[in-house]
Amino acid sequence: MTRAQLKAKAREVAEQLIGDEPLTMSPTVGLKEIGRMFGAAGHTPYQWKNRGVLPEADAPLSGNPAWRLPTIYQFAEDTGRTIVWDPWGLYAPSGEAEGGSGVAAVEDADEAPVEADS
Repeated sequence: MTRAQLKAKAREVAEQLIGDEPLTMSPTVGLKEIGRMFGAAGHTPYQWKNRGVLPEADAPLSGNPAWRLPTIYQFAEDTGRTIVWDPWGLYAPSGEAEGGSGVAAVEDADEAPVEADS
């Protein structure tokens, strides 16, 4: 996936958030979704939050930190982390990442590669 494709997707999500039409996706994710998106093991996203690796949460949701999707897509771009699970359509349906980066989309979090804690 190229930076241009990631930025285009972030803009698309942002436009949906400010548009008048109903949302077709959840505009926010919590720590569990972030862990699944990056294929991170167990408590890794919680450790990222506590260590200041994740950006500041955009807003609380039911008392828990929540991030808007553009924030997390930007985090991936800024840190060079690979999104391995993306139900919002960032990766091509064929299972290959758009732009031929060689990263496959992962259907099940149990099959996702695990990234070491940062």
